[in-house]
Amino acid sequence: MIPLKITTEYSLLQSLIKVPDLIKFLNANNIKTCAICDDELFGIMEFYLSCLENNIKPIIGLEVSIDGNKYYLYAKNYLGYQKLLKINTLKFDKTLEHKDLEDENIFIIVPYSLINNYDKFANKKNIFIGYQNLNEKKNALLLTQNILYVNVIRTFNKEDLKYLIYLQKLGGKFEYTENDYFKLDIDNDDIKRLDNFSNLIDIKIPFGQRFIPKFKVGTNSFEYLKTLASKGLSKRCNGSIPSKYQDRLNEELNVINKMGFTDYFLIVYDYVFFAKKNNILVGPGRGSAAGSLVSYAIGITDIDPIKYDLLFARFLNPFRKKMPDIDIDFEDTHREDVIDYVKKRYDIDKVAVGITFNSLKSKLVIRDIARILKIDT
Repeated sequence: MIPLKITTEYSLLQSLIKVPDLIKFLNANNIKTCAICDDELFGIMEFYLSCLENNIKPIIGLEVSIDGNKYYLYAKNYLGYQKLLKINTLKFDKTLEHKDLEDENIFIIVPYSLINNYDKFANKKNIFIGYQNLNEKKNALLLTQNILYVNVIRTFNKEDLKYLIYLQKLGGKFEYTENDYFKLDIDNDDIKRLDNFSNLIDIKIPFGQRFIPKFKVGTNSFEYLKTLASKGLSKRCNGSIPSKYQDRLNEELNVINKMGFTDYFLIVYDYVFFAKKNNILVGPGRGSAAGSLVSYAIGITDIDPIKYDLLFARFLNPFRKKMPDIDIDFEDTHREDVIDYVKKRYDIDKVAVGITFNSLKSKLVIRDIARILKIDT
């Protein structure tokens, strides 16, 4: 049994399934391959890494909507995963068309209810029809051998289906049926088809790669950073740089250059400079980045690390495998101005805004459920 359409809590207010609980369920039922297919890709990393830790093969899916009709997309490989990311972004910029979904590295499942749309896809090799019962299966086979048992799963147990109505009333925009739970008793032919489909998928997401944009194409970034830092430090030291400061500056520049982070420092310098030039308030610096004399010299921070005995090695050293993390605070009312500048300067496709997820607090949930059940609080 390979579940292909598990909807998780990352599809907001559409499922009772959390990724950690899903992994426990898969282990308890000896299920070694699984897919999640939400209407966003926010849950992919948690799911993917959890699967690898538990010797489960992960399949990455994305639910998309065209004219109100929902299709399920699955990455064949890492290139397919990258394509899903692009489609997920594209849907915010334009109305998706059927041709936008087709890619040699993606499988598309057309739910049986949309079987009349099957011919809207050109490359039938990568198109499957998803069925839920024997009648649908027989009719789907009249069109293609590419058919798969696909059941939307929003909860583990049938007896929990009744709670989905409360998610709807809380604002969840979805329709569910009495079949939206884990069914482990499908027949052997269904299982074989799912196994064959799974064998066509092999996703390995590489980690530890760095994709830092160039500060200026055609510029010797290191020489530019050295010049900026020397001039900046001279200004900070009123025209005369003590040997202690010069030695520290040279040491830091050498580490930054060897680790390949020259352009990163210049890009941060660039948007901090933009903010200050446009009278946008910028914080003096915080975290381990305050231990960098280079950051102080080029105006990223305003804290003298030597004066306060702050260590550069805590921020960056040859044994550190992660990217350096320079935290910059901008005044709230102009934060978007800085982001817009970076998008225009380095291309919108190279800029991403971090996201955080919050869970509903117990008191708020109790209050909302009481409202739904018309209980006086």
